[in-house]
Amino acid sequence: MSARILVLGVGNPLLGDEGLGPQAIHELERAYRFPPAVRFLDGGTAGLSLLSEVTAVEKLLVVDAVQTGAVPGTVVSLDEIALDGSHRSLMGPHEIGVRELLAAARFHGGPKETVLLGIEPEKLELGLGLSPSVAKSLPKLMGAVIERLASWGVKARPTLGRT
Repeated sequence: MSARILVLGVGNPLLGDEGLGPQAIHELERAYRFPPAVRFLDGGTAGLSLLSEVTAVEKLLVVDAVQTGAVPGTVVSLDEIALDGSHRSLMGPHEIGVRELLAAARFHGGPKETVLLGIEPEKLELGLGLSPSVAKSLPKLMGAVIERLASWGVKARPTLGRT
């Protein structure tokens, strides 16, 4: 059975909070087990090279640092209406590739539903690791991912030692 849902973490781990997406993906994979219908992918800053991955699924959940002007550490959820290009200022520095990827995916007929979950960044500068406000909000973001997947009929099971 091929995956029908893709959870895609995007961002550059060399730019502080910009590395949120890939880090969240790895944390989720360590903390939970998911059915084969769900695939997790660290997309880094690959942009349009991810088109075949994105168009092969029914539902796409993008995890990323998202600039909305909210307080750093705020968990943000954007649906397809907010992602349609009318809110171009909402995304971080690598997001030109993400916007293009989502537009190209729509042009090619997939996925049927796209949601972006992220956290308002505190620092987007050269350096490894998340800022304190973003790191503190990471568990809440992970919970939001689990909730979204549950709304799509996916049950996550905590790994051993987790409740």
